[in-house]
Amino acid sequence: METLTMVFKLVLSAEKKWQRINCRKKILLVMEGRKFEDGVLQDAA
Repeated sequence: METLTMVFKLVLSAEKKWQRINCRKKILLVMEGRKFEDGVLQDAA
């Protein structure tokens, strides 16, 4: 039970730094295996 409490507290702490994902289209591209670098879609050469 102590482990669950520790994990819960770690998630709460990390949640403060997480950014919300607003662009569903980018999520679909990532799921398709497309590559991004610094948030910019990299075209396959």
